[in-house]
Amino acid sequence: MSDRNKITVTIHAGKDLIAMDTTGKSDPYIVVRVLKNEEKPKTIYTTEIINQTLNPTWNENLSIKQSSLSGAHTLRFSIYDKDVLSDDFMGNVNIPVNRIQGENIDEWFTVEPKEGKKASKVSGTVHIISDCGEESNLGQTLYERGLKKFTSGEKAEGLKLLEEAANKGNLNAQRDYAKCLQIGVQGVPDPIQARRFYTQAAKNGCPYAENNLGRMCQSGDGGVQNFREAREHYENAASTEIPAALFNLGVAHYAGIGGAQNFKKAREFFDMASFASYPPAQNNLAFCFQFGIGGEKNLKEALSLYKKAASAGYPDAMVNLGQCKQFGVGGEKDEQEAFQLYTKASQAGNKEALFCLAYCYECGIGVAQDKSQARAVLSREELSNDVEAEQALHFLDQGNKLSTGREKKKSKSKKGHKRNRSMDKFKKDKVQVGGE
Repeated sequence: MSDRNKITVTIHAGKDLIAMDTTGKSDPYIVVRVLKNEEKPKTIYTTEIINQTLNPTWNENLSIKQSSLSGAHTLRFSIYDKDVLSDDFMGNVNIPVNRIQGENIDEWFTVEPKEGKKASKVSGTVHIISDCGEESNLGQTLYERGLKKFTSGEKAEGLKLLEEAANKGNLNAQRDYAKCLQIGVQGVPDPIQARRFYTQAAKNGCPYAENNLGRMCQSGDGGVQNFREAREHYENAASTEIPAALFNLGVAHYAGIGGAQNFKKAREFFDMASFASYPPAQNNLAFCFQFGIGGEKNLKEALSLYKKAASAGYPDAMVNLGQCKQFGVGGEKDEQEAFQLYTKASQAGNKEALFCLAYCYECGIGVAQDKSQARAVLSREELSNDVEAEQALHFLDQGNKLSTGREKKKSKSKKGHKRNRSMDKFKKDKVQVGGE
């Protein structure tokens, strides 16, 4: 697949840059801007900060659309030293646009001072590589070959090809290679490198990578935990109306992650993602309708949404719908259907479903009473090392009812319906991969 409409630029490294800190080092990063006559320079990319060095290695790729360079005369790489109060200027590298459009570049460029400030001290060189077509084509070819290897079961070779394509700036490869590193497709997960490649893909405009990067920022996986940045990544990804990002942004508003808690906004984002038939959002929106969070209370609508999400195979929704059926929320009781829903959700390893299933066996709800089956459910591998499961088993051994131990931990609605532990925690969405 040809991609002559894009230029791939690699900001590889710097050498002998000027020291800006009292330590004799700097914390350099580069901001890339497009310069056009009589227009304010437009920032199109910012590298990571490399701490305490005069010889940084960024090795970051950006893809520039040819159309974005229309009318431009210079591509400027401005180097800064990151400081607490304000960042210090360390110099520029200026490349004429007609050169970067007309030839492939692999050159160490001398760092220059600001125009009109020739007395300012700068030093060093920056290694920049660019390709106006062929490397981009090669990156796409490598990516497609890598996917075929994965499909045929040759994961090691496929992963190697994805890495090569990612390092040549292929956006899809950066996203998918990051996912492979995150989950450890060929061994131990590497969250640090996964976060690096997600960052590159996000900077190059991939909303799926932006969403996944938000998840990593939120959890602190592969780097610093930063809730504010997590929410910003969700907002950027959600602007493209990706259901998973809309859902995550809704969770951020619901839980006050990276900003103010706002149930109304959370509900709005869950509604938007639900419109795209996204089961986790349908489940959370149903919860909002059930308890009147962020808007009106509507049990009929809650049941409808729970059913949609449960029909799509979402375990949390099966549990929530099961509890509605068990306690007659929004309609008549149906304990047998509740038991069936708990059973199906438990087969997916849902912990809340296992507790509900054990309670059904212990009390004979929707099934014949069988305390030995209740013990067997609570002894499942999914509940190993679960403190509440251990307490529940202890209650059974002492001849007490499971409900005695669990009711203390659950709040009730006015109708006596026990609020779902899974929904009180508002389950987060799984990482999204590929072009969903």
